[in-house]
Amino acid sequence: MKGFTPLQEYYKKAIEETREKEGSQYTASFFVVIPHPIIDDPKLSRCDHEIYGEISALTNKYGYCYANNQHFIKSLRMSRKTVERGFMKLEKEGYIKREVKRGKDGSRRKIWLIFKKFSRLRRR
Repeated sequence: MKGFTPLQEYYKKAIEETREKEGSQYTASFFVVIPHPIIDDPKLSRCDHEIYGEISALTNKYGYCYANNQHFIKSLRMSRKTVERGFMKLEKEGYIKREVKRGKDGSRRKIWLIFKKFSRLRRR
């Protein structure tokens, strides 16, 4: 079929374009993963879902995300307050763990996705 681009080629091109995006110091995955228990949790808003998804996309090979709040504000087009509230809710509900280390050269934050809460998934 002339002009047909296989889906795999489309994704490959989209991933390359995403990585070439200007102004981002963080390398995000092309796909966002939001598990059903998070979507089904009535205590979480859609903004919380998006924040979790962005964390999952930014989680590096060591298993954590180190993006700062400004990245989430800019990338997700949310207010500072919404992002901070989302982090607090996700942590309170046991979906993420945050750690901040302060040093001479500033502070570094690590955000881990916590999967313990998913160990008792309900059967559908």
